This record gives sequence, structure tokens and C-alpha cells, in this order.
Amino acid sequence: MSEKVMIAIVMVALFTAVSYIVKNIVTAIQRSKRDRYMAEVSTKLVDKLGAAPDVMSFVDSEAYKTLLGEQTTGRGPFVSRVLNSLQTGLVLLFGGMGLFAASNFGGDPDFQVFTKTTGAIVMATGTGMALSAAWSYFLLKKWGFLNGNAK
Repeated sequence: MSEKVMIAIVMVALFTAVSYIVKNIVTAIQRSKRDRYMAEVSTKLVDKLGAAPDVMSFVDSEAYKTLLGEQTTGRGPFVSRVLNSLQTGLVLLFGGMGLFAASNFGGDPDFQVFTKTTGAIVMATGTGMALSAAWSYFLLKKWGFLNGNAK
């Protein structure tokens, strides 16, 4: 393998790794803030309400869920997961197609082989994610989670 191909592989891998790390850090910060807020609200409620039965009845109520911004019922979480998978799959699919098409414009044969191979791998990954999203949608629909009446 030529030096140019190795450099391209290392650069793509480095970009992917840094993106993954940044995404995980941002997600961890968001979760931390949300959990801290929920703990503060819960502590203040326990101090306000006092007795255990009063706290439990309020925690089970719709007002508490609205206060914390929870969405424990409905189809929101399922739909967003399916749509995120579908979106990621389509972006990868078209990105792979772009890489595959870009291989025709390179003069270096190693570059052409690299972009065709990378494009094929990215297209296959995108197709798999899109098919996974379609299968998830089918199963959620069949089990009734998208209609709100789970079996």
C-alpha cells in the first residue's frame, strides 16, 4: 500500500475517533446537567412534602413527570430513535455514494482503490442502518408501540 493511502486511512480514523470522543463528552455533560436538575427538584420536593406517602403520590402523578420533562409514555422516544437511525443510515449511504463517485476523478490508482473501497464500506454501513431503522419501525408498529396500545 502506498504512503498516500496510509495517510488517508490514518486521517479518516483520527477524524472519526475525535468526533466520537467529542460527541460522548457532550452527551455526558447533558446527562450530568439533567441528572443534577432532577436531584435538586426531588430533594426540594421531599423537603416540602415531608411524609413518605405524600411524596410517593406526587412522584407517581402526571404533574411530577411534566415538571421534570419526562416522556415515559407515548411514542416519542421510539419514533426519534427510528428517525435518528434512518437519518444516519441515509447520510452514510449518500456519503459512500459520493466517495465512490469521487474515485473516478482521481488520477492516482491507489487513490481510486482507496475511495472505491471506503465508499463501498460506508454505503454498506448506511444501507444496514437504514434497513435496521425500517425493521425497527415494522416491529414497533406490529407490537403496537407506535399506536400507543402496546401488547
